[in-house]
Amino acid sequence: MRDQQEIERELESARHDLEQDVSQLKEVVRSKVDIRQRAKDAVERGKQEVVDLGRRVGTGTREHPWTAIAFLAGVIALVATSIYVARRRASAC
Repeated sequence: MRDQQEIERELESARHDLEQDVSQLKEVVRSKVDIRQRAKDAVERGKQEVVDLGRRVGTGTREHPWTAIAFLAGVIALVATSIYVARRRASAC
């Protein structure tokens, strides 16, 4: 049978381990729950991606202006055709 001191040592050791586990868990929860900081980080990453995309598009437009013009003309033609068809359908009803 174990003596009182051995039991107290085991209890103290278990208490110490539990305190460490709780402390580590608090840190994990704090980092996961800090929604405001996570949102700020996500917004910052998004801003950086938009800036990078803008630079790539700007560079591509300067290097290939006729391709950019053709693409823009295609988009305008698509929008104009969509508007024309929508108005034609509306007037036919």
